[in-house]
Amino acid sequence: MITIPNPNDINLNKLIRIIDPSLKPIYVPVESEPFAIMNNCFPNVQEKIKRQGGAQILGWQIWQSDFLIEAEFHAIWESPNGDLIDITPKFLPIKDGLEIPISQILFLRDPKRIYDGTQVDNIRLNITRNPLIDDYIALLQAKFMILNKGKRAHKYKIHPNSLSTKERDKLTMIQFFQQALTAMVKNNMDENWPCLCRSGEEYKNCCKKLVKNLFII
Repeated sequence: MITIPNPNDINLNKLIRIIDPSLKPIYVPVESEPFAIMNNCFPNVQEKIKRQGGAQILGWQIWQSDFLIEAEFHAIWESPNGDLIDITPKFLPIKDGLEIPISQILFLRDPKRIYDGTQVDNIRLNITRNPLIDDYIALLQAKFMILNKGKRAHKYKIHPNSLSTKERDKLTMIQFFQQALTAMVKNNMDENWPCLCRSGEEYKNCCKKLVKNLFII
C-alpha cells in the first residue's frame, strides 16, 4: 500500500541524504485545477502561471510502500502571494481498484533542479533487509531507461510502435519479474529460496542473472 511518510521517518531521512542533505520536507496542500491532468505536473503548472501568474517550484514528492521509499521529480505552483500549492490531481490506491483523493503531499523543494522537458527517474531506497527489493528497484530503472531512450525522453506517453521488438520483449520480461519478486517478498522469501521458475536452483543462482541482463539496454 502506498502512503505519505512522516517527515521524521528514519527511511525518509536516509532518502534525503541521497538527494541533498540540506533539503527539508514540507507538507503542501493539493488543490487540483479542473484543467490539470494527472501525471502532467509541469504542463499543469505552466498553464496555471499563464492564467494567474506565480511561479513554478521544482522538487520531489515522496511516497512510501511496504518495501521502498521513493522521490518523484515534481512541480508545484507558487501563488503571487507566496503560497505553495500542488495543482495536479492525485489519488492513493487502497484496494480492489479503489482510490482516494490526496489532500496533501510531502514535498522536498530543490532549488538546484531544473526542468528541460526530459523525464527524470524516481530515486528509490530499499527500506527492508531483503535484497530482492534491490532487484525490483533495478527492474524499475531498466524499464525507465527503455521507455525514455533517445527522443522518447521528451514524451509523456510512449506509443508502442516507437519501441523495437527487443525493447517490447524486455518490457514483458520486466513485468514478469516484477510480479515474481513481489510474490516472493510478500511470502517472506529472499534470494536464497528456490526460484519461482521451478528450476530447483536458488533465485540468486538462477533468475537473478536474467534480471541483471535486463538492465543492460
